[in-house]
Amino acid sequence: QEVADRHLRIVITAPAQFNEGTPGLLSVATTSVDRRPLAANIRYTVFAAEGDEVLQSDEARTDEDGRAIIELSGDALKPGARLEVAADNGGNAALMTTRLQVEKTRFATQLTTDKPLYRPGETVRYRSLTLTRFGLKSDREIPVRMRILDPAGGIVPGSEQTAYTNQGVLSGEFAIPP
Repeated sequence: QEVADRHLRIVITAPAQFNEGTPGLLSVATTSVDRRPLAANIRYTVFAAEGDEVLQSDEARTDEDGRAIIELSGDALKPGARLEVAADNGGNAALMTTRLQVEKTRFATQLTTDKPLYRPGETVRYRSLTLTRFGLKSDREIPVRMRILDPAGGIVPGSEQTAYTNQGVLSGEFAIPP
């Protein structure tokens, strides 16, 4: 047991992937090599994908069960980020490094129109809402491209438009050719 206590183990439990820009939690456990919990001081640092740019760094202490919960800020969660955790329980130290799986921000758009069916010559009025798929935020202008398809699946001439959302919202109208 004395030999086991001199060798510190770090176990990190985290989601399979984080979402870029969204805060995330992970658990750090410190144990002896025979898996008995050991309280320890930990220091964790999140580095950018390339180089040694520090995105987040802080210290914590595991409890008597050898566990600590760490919150990673949304600013630290970028694709390719690297997590480094150092633990020390009074003379015995361990270091663990891992890449964080961070998914790039993806968006979803919902489009509504003022009526369900249109005839040639009528005006289509539309409104769209574009938000991040995880977190449902609209923290930037998003380019949205729209086009109207005819019954055969072809693009109606002059119907393609590209515009930028304002806080996730885009609205406009389009006259259907006679």
